[in-house]
Amino acid sequence: MKPDGVFLANIIDNPSRGSFLKPYVNTLRRVFPHVTIAATGFGWDSSSRNTLIVVASNTPLDPEDFTATLTRLHGGTEPSTRIMAEQELASYMADATDLVLTDDHAPVDQLIAVLFDERGR
Repeated sequence: MKPDGVFLANIIDNPSRGSFLKPYVNTLRRVFPHVTIAATGFGWDSSSRNTLIVVASNTPLDPEDFTATLTRLHGGTEPSTRIMAEQELASYMADATDLVLTDDHAPVDQLIAVLFDERGR
């Protein structure tokens, strides 16, 4: 990845719990100094299964710059995708587990199992 590049990962989780999302953010924070979450609208406020994008970079991620860039790329139409501000991410992660996913310990199936259970109801 280029020094000013951005790493994006699509994550499906219930953001109100963040069972998989929060450990994934913890993991990326071990490698990247700037990590945040993107979603359609403010999807991180959802209390049901949602698709979110974890965004990581070596350079700061400015929500306003992100929106301006996407607006320009979409011919002037403001995008529905937003990124979470650093302060909001800090608040979201305040009650997170300290779990970091590694080659030796990545219980992803256990972390997302409840999503499949909820889908079956």
